[in-house]
Amino acid sequence: MPTALELTGEGWKSYLEAARRRPAPSRLASAEQRTRERLLDRVREAAVVLKTRFGARRAILFGSLAHAVLEYLLRPVTTEVELQPA
Repeated sequence: MPTALELTGEGWKSYLEAARRRPAPSRLASAEQRTRERLLDRVREAAVVLKTRFGARRAILFGSLAHAVLEYLLRPVTTEVELQPA
């Protein structure tokens, strides 16, 4: 069985399809959303440290936080965007 790094685009297909079939996540309270954003910021900072200080070529997020990020990215977009001419 290949590792996540060894999977091709075709190999990832079944995982992505399964993630899309999952029920939509419940809306997060604003405090939970801020907590998630802070955690992701810390993850990004850790990835930079791993790359610059320890020479890592890639840093890959996995586990429950990665799953939560995937749910967040696959959620339906319901936010309004307002544009005003400058």
